[in-house]
Amino acid sequence: GGLPPEQPASSVSDVTPALAPDRGTIHAHAALASLVLLRALCLLPLLGPGEPLGEDHAVHLGEVIWLSRALGDLDLWSPIANLGYPAGEYYPWLPQLLPAVAIRALGDAVPALLVFKLAVALPLVLAPVTLAAGLRWMGLSPGEAVAGAAATTLITSVCTWGVGPDAS
Repeated sequence: GGLPPEQPASSVSDVTPALAPDRGTIHAHAALASLVLLRALCLLPLLGPGEPLGEDHAVHLGEVIWLSRALGDLDLWSPIANLGYPAGEYYPWLPQLLPAVAIRALGDAVPALLVFKLAVALPLVLAPVTLAAGLRWMGLSPGEAVAGAAATTLITSVCTWGVGPDAS
């Protein structure tokens, strides 16, 4: 048993087309990046001074700060509203725990209010990306997925009943 006969060396052009995305995918990714940038610019006022708009944000901010202080010594009783209540009863833990851990880890290097505002804005900014990924997973083309993702901009508004940073 000798060595197998040598195969001719394949050129880079034989491999590159299979790895390179087509123009439709490139355009879809550019459109998706534009949607994310547009949403980030629209939410930029959220990072201004003061608390974010919305009736419940003060309670959420208080809960996040309380949780950041209580990490490691958690008695599961939140004293921040209504004479206290069992923590996690009214709102899920994970959305509050992520900024709470960030606040605890960053200490005084970044203001807690800024971390909270970023935690409010980030899911809204990335909504087109997550929706487009879900639509692609369902089998839609890149263009169709981006068109669906563009629809998320229609539900983010300053309306109290909307899905914006001001929603209650």
